[in-house]
Amino acid sequence: FFCSPLVLCKREEPVCFKSTDSSEAYPCESRPSKEPLSLQYSKVQISKPAPFFEGIAVINGEFKEVSLNDFKDKYLVLLFYPLDFTFVCPTEIIAFADRIQEFKNINTEIVAISVDSQFTHLAWLNTPREQGGLGKIQIPLLSDLTHQISKDYGVFLQDVGHALRYELQKNQ
Repeated sequence: FFCSPLVLCKREEPVCFKSTDSSEAYPCESRPSKEPLSLQYSKVQISKPAPFFEGIAVINGEFKEVSLNDFKDKYLVLLFYPLDFTFVCPTEIIAFADRIQEFKNINTEIVAISVDSQFTHLAWLNTPREQGGLGKIQIPLLSDLTHQISKDYGVFLQDVGHALRYELQKNQ
């Protein structure tokens, strides 16, 4: 698998960092000094192998072990989102879920990942859409309770709530 950025979540203003290794973020206009800053969206490098991941996902109402290896010879979109039961996240996940067959037709799978537990994922899936849940969808919700997957993909930014997407291209 090789990485390429797919879509960035829209923000009202860009977020700045003191350095590329810093997780301290604040709006660019309110930064405390005018020292040079860089904008960091990801630690993943384009055209480099994707970081390995594995964990428990909810798939069709059941807990299953999922890893990067399960998607060999397919394209993979990793859809990171901050938390279950939030306002914006279900609209994005539902939009992907409603078009899942179009992705499958082009040999592409989607996995949604958050730092919630698999139990929270299951509760969110069992909550009807009209009550703020996802309802039944055909996208695995992967638990990243330790934050390791989010950190490995460079999307875990404490207190910022970034959400990024990655397209992982199949191993050639």
